Amino acid sequence: MAYDLARSPNSGIKVQACGDCHLLNFGLFATPERNIVFDLNDFDETHPAPWEWDLKRLVTSFVIAGRDNNLSDDDSEDAAIECVCSYREHLRQYSRMSPLEVWYDRLDMETLIEMAPDDKAKKRRQELAEKAHGRIIDHLFPKIVTSVGGRPRLVDQPPVLFHPAVEDFEAIVREGLEAYRQTLSDERRILFDRYRFEDAALKVVGVGSVGTRCFIALFFSEENHPLMLQFKEARNSVLEA
Repeated sequence: MAYDLARSPNSGIKVQACGDCHLLNFGLFATPERNIVFDLNDFDETHPAPWEWDLKRLVTSFVIAGRDNNLSDDDSEDAAIECVCSYREHLRQYSRMSPLEVWYDRLDMETLIEMAPDDKAKKRRQELAEKAHGRIIDHLFPKIVTSVGGRPRLVDQPPVLFHPAVEDFEAIVREGLEAYRQTLSDERRILFDRYRFEDAALKVVGVGSVGTRCFIALFFSEENHPLMLQFKEARNSVLEA
């Protein structure tokens, strides 16, 4: 993808591109404040690049999704055109707003439900919101954590989630977490310090990140409220070359 885009004509106007701006990377996610918003998920390929690279990547993914769902070429073309038109119209709208207004603009779940064109779409969006809430750690926790020797442990679910057979693994994780702690802003460091580390395990990632390391770590507060963090190996963006 990056190879093809690099050899196509470009505007020369660079932005901080997502680098992997495709349909499956969009969805409903919880913000740090636990609000469900429609947003982009993946930023491990972000890099300065011509603005239209992300748009070309996104539009192509609409066409591929259409083919995968057995839509006609005309329907896939219509979806691609609608996507580009929406991009253009929203960019025009944002150009008239202040930087702070753009920064804080978001599509939360309540807004998306209200924007539904009919009752069927509204019901579907409400169901998606409930599923998104179900992915928050408070709901996931009982399914993937157990007690071993009186200590909370992540449940091995090979090949998706498992404890690696690495000597001094826990010590290595603790060293990495201390380095991570130093990067936090003061208010987040205070929050982080209210939790104690208990366990970590290797997590198998999606197709685009195969070959990179990804772990999840389990923490508890003094009152035994759970916290889970994911930490992931970062490599140079595919756009960089």
